[in-house]
Amino acid sequence: MIHGFFDRLSGNRPHVRAELRIDALSVGWTSIRLLIDTGATTSAVHADTAFSTLRIDRAQLVADSWPVSEQTQLGGVGGLLHYRRLPATWRFEHDNGEALQINAHVHLGEYRDPPVDEGADATNGLPSLLGWDVLERFQLTLDRPDNLVTLAPRPPSGT
Repeated sequence: MIHGFFDRLSGNRPHVRAELRIDALSVGWTSIRLLIDTGATTSAVHADTAFSTLRIDRAQLVADSWPVSEQTQLGGVGGLLHYRRLPATWRFEHDNGEALQINAHVHLGEYRDPPVDEGADATNGLPSLLGWDVLERFQLTLDRPDNLVTLAPRPPSGT
């Protein structure tokens, strides 16, 4: 069983911690906090987190520099953003200490220069999301009154 948590500072929204590795950008295993988003089809790491937590250079987060084959656009609370779709490995730690690795993609959000009058990254503050591309591999339990967030791995299909 993989345990998450409801974060009071984010309005009691469900989160989980995972480790992420992105070989194409030489990002080794890095712990990342993810908002469990049942409305998101894909898992995404936005520019602020990619820069501050994964230590990806901002130049790598500018959509104009990405290969066309890796570019996609997705809409959400941050509006319509460009994302770079890359193969990644996600690792989740069970309560017994074992780790579950999942090969899937990650969508890295573009960095946008801030509007001159605001002085902050235009994508600053968007949480990283765990979407259905990874969530479909789990039985998800969200029980706010009992403060319970769990992800139980589903057995491989055909068993």
